[in-house]
Amino acid sequence: MNITFNLNGKEVSVDSRPDKRLSALLRDDLNLKGLRKGCSNGHCGNCVVLMDDQLVSSCIIPAFAARHKNIITIEGFSQTKEFSDILTGFKEAGVHLCTYCAPARVLSTAYMLRKHIVPTVDQINDNISSVQCRCSSFSLLKQGIIQASLQYSKRKTNG
Repeated sequence: MNITFNLNGKEVSVDSRPDKRLSALLRDDLNLKGLRKGCSNGHCGNCVVLMDDQLVSSCIIPAFAARHKNIITIEGFSQTKEFSDILTGFKEAGVHLCTYCAPARVLSTAYMLRKHIVPTVDQINDNISSVQCRCSSFSLLKQGIIQASLQYSKRKTNG
């Protein structure tokens, strides 16, 4: 089956089996290795992508569901100013993420900051718990998200 969608700002068209998951299509067929394979049932959060500006676990999305959608992976997101805001905030807080969870942590933080420029403690806690990895302490991650929020809001305020 042919699937056409917008991937990181470019239209792509790929042939896929009907039973293929979006995570496999992106990682295996389109060579987007920033997307991690984890639990394969939507719980670990390491395969998240933005689909039409919604954060989704790509391992539970059928590939055909991407038809006519806008998909952003970490590779596309890394070209944005938001990406720099988040990296700067994490760096200022001393957050060191492993290469396995970093893409998902960054995308989940971006999604949260798009919805809540100044997130509450509960929103930050929910964000942290959405990606299953323990490479960095929760307290450092909280501080990193707060710092990223400050970077993000400063850039938004200054235009």
